[in-house]
Amino acid sequence: MRVYLLDMEYLARTQPVENSVQPVDGGLGEAPADQVRASIAAMTWQAFERHVAELLRRDGCTDVVVRQARSDRGIDITARAVDRFDIALYVATCNFSHEAQAIADLSGVITVDRDDLEAWSAGVRLTALR
Repeated sequence: MRVYLLDMEYLARTQPVENSVQPVDGGLGEAPADQVRASIAAMTWQAFERHVAELLRRDGCTDVVVRQARSDRGIDITARAVDRFDIALYVATCNFSHEAQAIADLSGVITVDRDDLEAWSAGVRLTALR
């Protein structure tokens, strides 16, 4: 499995707060989706990569590695899904355009957009890993 993440440099420069997603159980009166969205928005790109790696582990993936090399050709995380052929995920904190989605579909890349990411972060198992 290969997980491709959007370049989070802009987010890292504008919101360099180190943070991780907290369990969604109660809080300050915010809706759970708002809490998850705020937590993801506050992450640095490094924290975002670690967060996605933890989600993969939580959903049963093994051999999860956050890659550090500059020569990784855009592959930020590799993992092995249980009983699955290789799959490629492109995880983003935004929604994909219709054209980008069509290209991903033709290429066999499974997109994880903002809504999917928020649900996944809130505890819903990612459909591609079921």
